[in-house]
Amino acid sequence: MLNITGMKKHFKACCIVLLGIYISKTLLSYIQSNTVRISPSPARSNTKHVDNASNGNRYLEKPRNLLITSLSRNLSTSLCNKSKVRSKSMFTGNMLIDETHKLLYCFVPKVGCTTWRKIFAVLSDEAIRNKTNGNPENIDEDPHYGLHFKTMKDYNSSQQEVIIKSYYKFMFVREPFERLISAYIDKFYVPEPDGFWKAWGKLIINKYRVNASVASKSCGHDVSFDEFLSHSFSKIEQSDISGGNTHWTSIQQICNPCGINYDYIGHMETMKRDTELILEQANVSHLITQHKAGISKIKQNLHFSEKALVESANCLNTTDAIQRIINTLTYKGFLPFNSTISEYIKNLKLNSTSIDVKRRNEYMIKQFSSKLDDILSKAWENKLKSNASAQDSFKENCLARLKKSNIIRKISSEKIKRFLEYYYLDFELFGYNSSIYS
Repeated sequence: MLNITGMKKHFKACCIVLLGIYISKTLLSYIQSNTVRISPSPARSNTKHVDNASNGNRYLEKPRNLLITSLSRNLSTSLCNKSKVRSKSMFTGNMLIDETHKLLYCFVPKVGCTTWRKIFAVLSDEAIRNKTNGNPENIDEDPHYGLHFKTMKDYNSSQQEVIIKSYYKFMFVREPFERLISAYIDKFYVPEPDGFWKAWGKLIINKYRVNASVASKSCGHDVSFDEFLSHSFSKIEQSDISGGNTHWTSIQQICNPCGINYDYIGHMETMKRDTELILEQANVSHLITQHKAGISKIKQNLHFSEKALVESANCLNTTDAIQRIINTLTYKGFLPFNSTISEYIKNLKLNSTSIDVKRRNEYMIKQFSSKLDDILSKAWENKLKSNASAQDSFKENCLARLKKSNIIRKISSEKIKRFLEYYYLDFELFGYNSSIYS
C-alpha cells in the first residue's frame, strides 16, 4: 500500500511541472504575438488577398527599439481620455496601403506628405518604380491628384484587422501651430486664386466677416488668420476631415493614434533621418533612389506659380501679391528678416510706373519671376552654408516669426486658448511644448 504522504508529494511535484509548462507556453505565445516575423509574400493586385495575417511579409520585422518608446500605452490612453476632440471613425481615407511591402502610411497635409506620397507611389506601383528608376522626384503626375492609392476605406472589417495586426504602420507629425500656420500661408496667403481662395476663401469670408467688401466676397483673397482659425475650429468640432479640411483638422482626427498603435511616428523636424529609418526598417530603401533637394524644392515649398500670380491680379494688387511671396520666404527661413528684397520690390514698382496700366502687371510679374530664380539660388546657398538644424533655425516660436515677417500682426488670446484645447493631443502625444503659447 502506497504511503499517503508520498502520494501527496508526488502529486505536488506533478502540479509544479505542469504549471511550469503552462507558464513557458504562455510566455512564448506572448513573445510571438508581439514580434512580427512574417514570411515572403507576392505582390497583391486587389483587396481580396488581404485576408489572412499569416500570409506574411519578408520586407520587415517590427523594430522593437523604434516603437513609440516615448509613450506607454497606459499614458497615451490617459492623454486620449483628456482630449475634447473625438474622431468619427477608426480608419480614414488618409491611411494609404501598400500590399506588396505590407505598409500603412497615414499622410497628414502640411507634414511632408507631398514627398512621401511620391515615395509611396514608387513603393506600391511597380510601373511607376520602373518609369522613374526608383526616384520619386521623377514622377510627372500631380502627387495629390494624379497619384492613386488604396486606403483603409477600400477594405472590409476583417481585412482591416489583418492590416492593423501585420502591416508596418507609420505616420509623420509636426509642431501643431507650425502646421496650422503653414496651411494658412500656403493656401490663403500665397496667391492661389483658382485653389483655396475659390474653394474656401469665399466661404470663410462670407461666413465670418461682417460687412465684407464685394471684392473679398467674390475673390476670397484676403482671409485673415483669425477667420481661418474660426473655420478650422468649427471643422474640428464637427470631426469633418473631408476634402481640404484635413489641412487644418488635428492629426489625432486624421490618423487616430489613440486607436491605432503605430510602429513609427516620424517628425517633420527630423524628416530626412526618420524617412531613411522607415525605409531601412521596412527593407525597401534599395527601391528608392535618394535625391538632393534644391531650388525646385524651395519652389515646391513656396507653392508659387507665375500663372497664379497673373490670375491673382484681378483680386490683389500685384505689388502686394509679390510682397506676400517675399514675406513667405522670410517666414520659412529662406530669406533673412533684414533682407534687401523689399527694396527690389519698391524699385520694380517705380520702374513700372511709365508702362501702360494694362501691361504694368504683366511686366512686374515677368520681371519678378525672372528674378525669383536668382533669389532662390542665393537663399539655397545660405541654407547650405548654415549647419543649423531645422529646430535651431526656428528657435523663435512661429508667432514671433509671423509678426517679424509681416504676415500676421496679432492673434487674440481667446483664439490661442481655443487652439491649445483643440490641439491638446497633437502637442502631448508627439512631444511638443505648448507652454510657449500660454
